Order: sequence, then structure tokens, then C-alpha cells
Amino acid sequence: MKRSNIKDSELTYINCPICNAVKCKLLYEENEFPVWKCLNCSHIYVSPQPSKAVVFEYYDKDLPEIDNQDASESHRQNVYNQTALAINKYMQHQGDLLDIGAGFGGFLERASVDGWRIHGLEINRPRYNICKQRLSSKANENAIQCSSFEDAELDQTSFDAIVLINVIEHVKNPVSIFERAYELLRPGGCIVIRWPQLAFRGSLHVAPEHLHGFTGRSISTLFNKTGFINVQEYWAGIGDYKKKNNLTKTLIANIFNLCGRISIACTFGRLQIPFVARLTIGRKP
Repeated sequence: MKRSNIKDSELTYINCPICNAVKCKLLYEENEFPVWKCLNCSHIYVSPQPSKAVVFEYYDKDLPEIDNQDASESHRQNVYNQTALAINKYMQHQGDLLDIGAGFGGFLERASVDGWRIHGLEINRPRYNICKQRLSSKANENAIQCSSFEDAELDQTSFDAIVLINVIEHVKNPVSIFERAYELLRPGGCIVIRWPQLAFRGSLHVAPEHLHGFTGRSISTLFNKTGFINVQEYWAGIGDYKKKNNLTKTLIANIFNLCGRISIACTFGRLQIPFVARLTIGRKP
């Protein structure tokens, strides 16, 4: 969606959404939206941002892959497996897990196999319907909601893990998401985010889909600012980039896969190459 297709009244100019710094530099424009880099925490963000109503309308309608659930989820099985393995390694027990942006329910189904009591939020109605039906025998009656995280009816200190797989770059205010997650987590619980690294100019897929481009520095600022401790990086996989029936793309993906594993192993998670998403986990004291 181009900026010119959105009314000026539905656009808001912002400072850095992570550290609130004013000083920034213009990187480029994409879909007529300026993309800025904060000179304090290095966060990359879109400003002006579309309103909540515009974003909700986009996610309620513009999801063509809804007609092909199997194809949409098949390439994410590696992502789900790697995320589940990381959480199980980080946590000492399985309790209540909330997946924000649950989609068709693939990750929740994977988590239930490990013994987690599963809960999910999905804003897109068709996806929610599929997710709820799919998990009807694995989740409690009201455990799956069609709602944004901001508007969902959830009890404080009721979760042991809150998971956002390729979601944090879509939200309007990452800090408020983390603050609410902190309130909902039990002491010792963890927040888990899988986030893409930008590789080159124009790779943000700007508004209203992606509103943020995180860096290692801005992610660290986000976790520290909202009170999370023991922040660790885990292998996140590159399943999003593997394409069936395309030998060239599969070969490239496998090369990035190998380089990414070497990178995270040699630097203990501090460095991962572009295109290889990062998986960051932090604990509530």
C-alpha cells in the first residue's frame, strides 16, 4: 500500500519508537514512506505511520495466502521447530504459552506436543477460524481469541511464555507490547521474538505490513528498557526463504543457512548474517 492511498488524517509522525530519540537520518523511501534510522539506538522505522484502523483493515483483508494454508505453513515448520527447541532449552518447565499472531495455529500445535498449555491471538478472522478449529481438542474453549494483543482480554501473571514469531516488526508500538507482556508473564516467564534482519535498501516491505527494522542494538535497548533480563540469542532458521520447486533459491537458502549457523556458533549469538532471522529470548525477574 502506498502512502498516497492513505488519508493524511490516518498518518502520524513519530520519534524513535524504541528510545524516543528525535535525532535520526533518512535512509530511503519505500512505497512513498520515509524510512528513518535512529542516531541513538540504531532502530529503523517508518514515519509517518498509518493509523490502527488502516493496519487492522489491511490484516483483515490483504492476506491472499489464506486460500493455501498448507503452502503457507509448510515452509515454516523449520521455524516452528527451532523456536520450540529454543524455548524448551531456555525454560525449566512447560506451563502456559501465548502465541501472538498465531496464524493457522502451526506453532501452537508444535508447542502442545512439548506439553505446553496453549493460548493464541490472531487478528485475521479467516485465519482465526482455521486456528480455533484446528486446536479445538488441544486448547481450552476461550484459549484462542480473534484479537490484537493490545485489545485481548487476558489476566495478569497468567503466562510462562509469550511468543511473537515474525510479529514484532508489524506492531505500531513495540515498547507497549513488551510492557504488556511483562505484566502478563509470571515471574521467571519469558518473552520470545523471532525477527528478520534487514539485508539491503528497500527490504523493509514498508507499511502497513512492516513498520520497523530492528538491529541488535535496538533489540537490546527494547529488552533492557522494559525490564527483561538474561537475554539470549538462539538459532532461528531461514525457513521463510526456502521455495519449493526452485533449485536456485533453495541452494541460496542452504548457503545462508550454513553461514548463519557458523556465525551464531562462533559469536555465541551476537552476530548473524542478513537474511537469517534472529531469535531473542528474555526473562521476567
